[in-house]
Order: sequence, then C-alpha cells, then structure tokens
Amino acid sequence: MTWRYQAVWREHDGERAYSICEIYLDDDGRLDNWTQNPAIAPGGDSCEELQRDIGRMSEACRNWEPVAFEALQAGMTFKRRSVS
Repeated sequence: MTWRYQAVWREHDGERAYSICEIYLDDDGRLDNWTQNPAIAPGGDSCEELQRDIGRMSEACRNWEPVAFEALQAGMTFKRRSVS
C-alpha cells in the first residue's frame, strides 16, 4: 500500500472549496482508504520537512485531477492531469 496527497473539493453555498487529503492506494493503484478530514495541514519536525510536505501537496495538485470529497469510494482510480 502507498499513500499520497489528493486535491478534493466540497460544495459550500453553491461554490467549490478546494483542500488536500491523504489517500491510501492498494498495489493496483486503486483507492483503499483516505483521511476522514477533507482538509489536512502540511507539517514537519523542521522547516525543511515542512517545505517538503508543502511540495508534495503542490505536486498532487499539479499531477492529479481534483475530485469531490463525497465521491471518494474504495476501489476508485484517479485521473492524471496533463502537465504542460
């Protein structure tokens, strides 16, 4: 099992609000589990670790299409963004 960050969105007052959650993928790259909270904060034990965590979050936004948090379900796959 591997994990990564995933950009997600929720509807609020007719508008989308985006955030980051952690997802856990099985060996076939399908969703196995995810954080209960749709919005997690970056963190680390040092400024360098914090920078790396922010970088991983940014990379997730750049490389993967956001999905509705409510649509997450075990077994789903995610669409890569075309990065230019």
